[in-house]
Amino acid sequence: MKTILITGTTKGIGKKLFSLCKRKGYNTLALNRPKFDLKNPNYTLPRIYKNINTIVLNAGTFSRDSLREFSFKLSRGILETNLIGNMLLVHKLVTEKRLAFEPLIVFILTEDLLRHPSLLQEEYTYAISKKGLEYFATLLENSLVSRIRKVYLPLVDTQMLDYSLPITGEILSAEQAAEIIMEVINGTDLPSYRPI
Repeated sequence: MKTILITGTTKGIGKKLFSLCKRKGYNTLALNRPKFDLKNPNYTLPRIYKNINTIVLNAGTFSRDSLREFSFKLSRGILETNLIGNMLLVHKLVTEKRLAFEPLIVFILTEDLLRHPSLLQEEYTYAISKKGLEYFATLLENSLVSRIRKVYLPLVDTQMLDYSLPITGEILSAEQAAEIIMEVINGTDLPSYRPI
């Protein structure tokens, strides 16, 4: 049975994906911020996290920030969750030998934020963190440690989407986003995936 580890399952895409994977009969594990201590370098993952075939790096947070209203504390939290936490998790899974042979690592990314300049201006730490995560995925691709898939989603209707800003283009529901990610988990054999 395939074991899938999903980060960020308390709400939104992660919560829907977790339920979908369970319904499909996968051994599905969740990892959320309270369980994963970024500040403790000696933190060891619980024993249940072993022989993982697929990791879905979905965890993400944001805060309205801009150059006019910069908050170091908020920006640091966003970077820790969206980028550093995902990097540390992959490092821990590899060094603690928790992965199955040739695991699949799925990176949930945001389509080009330049299409939404109003969002980019108000949420630039989020944009930077997602670009950093994309670069991390590319580095892992080149290391041939595992199979990497980058899933570029358009805007998704979650609690993070701010409808007070002018938004154009497609907006997916969290259920639609989870279905797209499930396609990738089930074998859409592309190095990156952009839903049409």
